[in-house]
Amino acid sequence: MCLFDIITNYKSRGKDNDVNTDNDINCYVIEKKLTGYECIICLDEFNEGGTVSLIKCGHIYHTKCLYTWFITKNTCPVCNEELKI
Repeated sequence: MCLFDIITNYKSRGKDNDVNTDNDINCYVIEKKLTGYECIICLDEFNEGGTVSLIKCGHIYHTKCLYTWFITKNTCPVCNEELKI
């Protein structure tokens, strides 16, 4: 089963309800537990109903973990790809 078969895309909305498309991050809700995948920041698995962020370099993280990471650095934790956030 492909990763994209078990996640649903959602868009973050700003205060004016405009869809935010100006960054390098796509957010998803997990429809079914992602066996064999884990967040490299916290090392926990991706569970059903959780939110994940897929960034332009193809790495996936818990959304909360990734935005906590962004407090200190605006790059991918794995490959250091600079991100527009």
